Amino acid sequence: MDYARELRARRDRQRLGIFVAAIVVCLCVVAGRLVEVQVVQNDQWTKAQASQSLRRTSIPAERGTISSRDGVELALDVPSDSVIVDPAAIGDERYTAASLAAVLGLDEAIVRERIAKRTTPSGRASHYALLTRGVDANTAQTLRDMALPGVSVVPQAKRAYPADSLGRVVLGTMALNAMSNLEGATGLESEYQSILAGRPGEVVADRDLSGTEIPRSTQRSTAARPGQSIVVTLDQGIQYDAEQTLLDQVTAQRALGGTAVVLDLRNGDVLAMASVDRDASTGMVHPTTASGVNRALRGQYSPGSVLKIVAVSKALEKGCIS
Repeated sequence: MDYARELRARRDRQRLGIFVAAIVVCLCVVAGRLVEVQVVQNDQWTKAQASQSLRRTSIPAERGTISSRDGVELALDVPSDSVIVDPAAIGDERYTAASLAAVLGLDEAIVRERIAKRTTPSGRASHYALLTRGVDANTAQTLRDMALPGVSVVPQAKRAYPADSLGRVVLGTMALNAMSNLEGATGLESEYQSILAGRPGEVVADRDLSGTEIPRSTQRSTAARPGQSIVVTLDQGIQYDAEQTLLDQVTAQRALGGTAVVLDLRNGDVLAMASVDRDASTGMVHPTTASGVNRALRGQYSPGSVLKIVAVSKALEKGCIS
């Protein structure tokens, strides 16, 4: 009897020892994993946490002004607003699309497509989509008052050309890049993009699970650096006279188009560069649009026509003509 009791106690002690040993092994495995995660892989998990919880908002830089030699502003930024959406934070897509379409005057199907939930190349939910630019002040205030979830109205200047069509083919156009920011696409806007654009700023803040920025959680803020302004050799008055004269002559000669370049012979400055086209459907003659072809720079001419300039230049140099 005593022997059986002692044998049972010994077996119980063995089981307890095995159980304790198993617990110790498990604790060692857990402790080793904690060391691996918190020490060895600390940088990796810190970056992963930051990518999921931090929200980076770009602050557009004010674009530089393009002025003529006589001090007239030909291209400049003017205050405006843009409507951006966070697709992940939108609850009722149908209601939001209908409301935005009614206020902005857009097609509801197009709005619904732009605000639809989507994922980034890394597989995470997208939190940014540009809906429209150039919203007037009254419309912007209406949208702010509506306070639609996931919809924001942000200040974002738009490019303005006070002289309208005057010299537009020379000044060029703006277009959206891959980051939905405006940049120079043609003409002087493109040629001097790096000077005019400036450097955008950035605000880094924490966000919650829905992607909404947490108030007063800003971790880093970098101010935008405005672009530099440039002064070109064009003279607005001479540019206007050149375009009007060219319009009259193309109309009178029933030509398909024409170009004229006015140079300062003392230093080669381009005082005017005009280009006009005839509309094939209406027959009306008009200055070449900003997205058109600048004939003075990109037009094709036969060798004989080009050599005439050489002969006339030599005659001017020798004083044979004036």
